Amino acid sequence: MDISTGIKKKILFPSRSPLPEYYDGTKIVFHYKTYRLRDDGEKVELDDSKKIDKPMEILTGKKFKLEVWELCLKTMCESEVSSFTCEPWTVACYPPVMKSLRDINAKKTDAHQHRCCGIAQMQDSGLGYPDLDGLVKDPAPLEFVFEVTTIEPPGDVEKNLWAATDSEKKTVIPKLREEGNRLYKLKDYDAATKKYSDAIACLEQLMLKEKPGEPEHVDLEELKQPLLLNFAM
Repeated sequence: MDISTGIKKKILFPSRSPLPEYYDGTKIVFHYKTYRLRDDGEKVELDDSKKIDKPMEILTGKKFKLEVWELCLKTMCESEVSSFTCEPWTVACYPPVMKSLRDINAKKTDAHQHRCCGIAQMQDSGLGYPDLDGLVKDPAPLEFVFEVTTIEPPGDVEKNLWAATDSEKKTVIPKLREEGNRLYKLKDYDAATKKYSDAIACLEQLMLKEKPGEPEHVDLEELKQPLLLNFAM
């Protein structure tokens, strides 16, 4: 069925739960798999969150850069598995957003890579991933297979770093690092690691909303470097 112009949904495994009300701030935890659809009918796998054993989380209404994902997920129920076929023009943001996600999952720390992949430069410099570069140069329809594992209404989501505003995250990052340093000096390594991890999580969420290579993204990447060093100690 069509859920929007250029986006078709097919339920693969139905849910026994009713469709919830997706108020702003609803937390959706899900696994995703992405395929590039070729002209000959074959599918080429691009990404699979289960291969990194890490589900994705978004909060609705928080301006996640890949808007098509939120649009699709808000048609789903808990425990549902569905496929969404999207025309190229609906997924133009996929390559740069997925580059950021892959870099985060791979814990890449080379700031130069991020400086060289602004939207205007993607075709010339590339994103560092041949399959994503291929999508930039030759856009194609994509198929997303989503498996929703958990849906938490705003009232059930504790006020935490995920739900914080961008301004709150920017304010708390240096405080988390300072607290981490203090705990490290006290040899409370587990607690220090948690503070560094929370600070990195804040930065990564902010980075997903910026275009790689743009000044805001580069500034956030530079803030991330010392935190990664602290985290690795």
